Amino acid sequence: MATLSDVKYIGGANSNANVWSNDEQWIKVVYNFATDTGAQAALDALVNGSSSKKYAITDFMAFVETAVTSGGSPTVSLGNGSGKEIWADVAKATLAINKLLGVSGSSTALPVVLLGSEKLVFTIATADLTAGKIHMFLKVKQLVY
Repeated sequence: MATLSDVKYIGGANSNANVWSNDEQWIKVVYNFATDTGAQAALDALVNGSSSKKYAITDFMAFVETAVTSGGSPTVSLGNGSGKEIWADVAKATLAINKLLGVSGSSTALPVVLLGSEKLVFTIATADLTAGKIHMFLKVKQLVY
């Protein structure tokens, strides 16, 4: 599967975002049209690289640095497609420059648990994007270590 250029791995050998057992940590993942392109796709954003570790995502926010544009009516989502949609079907009009956003109304209520080897995927749907840069912040707590 394709990944964001700024994909983060927690747990496992590829871990580049350390989550300590005794605290929560904010992890930032960035979608950037300049490096990730805007084609409709599902791109790995946060990957649990361990089959035994479990993580809770307890908070979320996103900052739109560069407005999302498109010739159509795209939506973006962040989740796993199995009932853990932290950010679901967010419309282009919502993704305006310098906008700070939280969990969207149609999303799963936080916290959500990311089980062993599960991942969160950033999905571009219904139309390609032609610009945009979104910083997504996830507050993560390791549950089983």
